[in-house]
Amino acid sequence: MEKTITEFVRISGEKVDLVVLRNDTKSVSLYTKWVNDTRFTNYIGKCGQTTSFEQMYNWANSEKTDEEQFWSIVEKDTRILLGICSCKLKKGDKTARLYILIGETSKWRKGYGTETILLMNKFAFEELNAHRIEINLHFDNKAALNCFLNAGYIECGRLHEAAYYNGQYKDVVILEILKRNWMNKKLMELNNKADNRKDNDNDELLIEYKIRDIDNEDKLNDEYIAEMQTVQKVQEVKEEPKKEESEEDKKSDTKEKKEKINHKHKKATITKKSIDNQEEKDNNTEKETSKEESTEETIKE
Repeated sequence: MEKTITEFVRISGEKVDLVVLRNDTKSVSLYTKWVNDTRFTNYIGKCGQTTSFEQMYNWANSEKTDEEQFWSIVEKDTRILLGICSCKLKKGDKTARLYILIGETSKWRKGYGTETILLMNKFAFEELNAHRIEINLHFDNKAALNCFLNAGYIECGRLHEAAYYNGQYKDVVILEILKRNWMNKKLMELNNKADNRKDNDNDELLIEYKIRDIDNEDKLNDEYIAEMQTVQKVQEVKEEPKKEESEEDKKSDTKEKKEKINHKHKKATITKKSIDNQEEKDNNTEKETSKEESTEETIKE
């Protein structure tokens, strides 16, 4: 009898949700398809191996240990199964190891892998209190390498010719991210968001952030929580409400405007009259001058 799909969302993101591992027949069929695809088997240590449906079904329905968490990756809007992922914490040195497989090839290069990494980082550091996260990737798995580098991981070592497939030995790259580096990256992102908000006149929220490097490992627990609570404090920007103009104010403004217009009109009229008077004076002066000249000429004669 086919099991019903358990859709308990463990970690929610913008594009994907990490849900309790699906163990129904349809989902197990997809798992079986993915782990037998040569595009994946080379990178997950199963080169030359075949995994049956029964093996995958038993694995999906077996009881999992507390040390390793398994989830199904589903597309948020369509609920399509995209892949599987896991996080295993080594309690001694508090190092978490991730495993991510986006098996639905039609959904590649859409940012689902990167978001899954970011969600798992948050889970490992905040819920498991991991000190560092480590991932081993084959050097020629360029897509996965780019996803982890974009998520803040750095290369910390390399196992030369440690993997063998397709008749060749390949290097295995070791990537890591420390909790304090992840914390500061998150705080810088929050700070950038605050700057963007301040540049937006329409946004009514401003956020105050404080960025500082935390090198002391003893401060990575309670102090980080307190720090995040401090930097994420949201303050409302209180704009003074515009005063509504009363009818009297409106009438007063209208009267003022009319007076200004009348004043300008009177000024223009006075100026025009002055110009006309000046022209008349000039004309009279010219007439008198010409009259005097004609009188002088008559006397001479």
